Amino acid sequence: MIHKIFVIAGCFVLILLCNRPVRSAETTAADIALRHLAEQRQALGLTEADIADVVVSDYYTSDHTGVTHVYLRQRYQGIEVFSGNCNINLAPDGTLLSLGSDMVPNLARP
Repeated sequence: MIHKIFVIAGCFVLILLCNRPVRSAETTAADIALRHLAEQRQALGLTEADIADVVVSDYYTSDHTGVTHVYLRQRYQGIEVFSGNCNINLAPDGTLLSLGSDMVPNLARP
């Protein structure tokens, strides 16, 4: 439990340190969300293999706030991982507001 608290605290510190606008005309919210996940993967305890087959399961932009909510699903060898979800919330300029993840670490481990 303590380890998980430190991982979550570390994620918030990294979000604050790495938080910068990234949106351009050619970049989609999904691209931005996937990039933020890749940047935060170590803080989340994930390997490159753990996020190699992530897909966007849904996304929408709030008319009221302009925040884009992107939902990702973890897959391993093309099969969806049970509870392997991640939600990423982006400000209108692409800045990361929050990231929540239940993705499973070390999927490729024998």
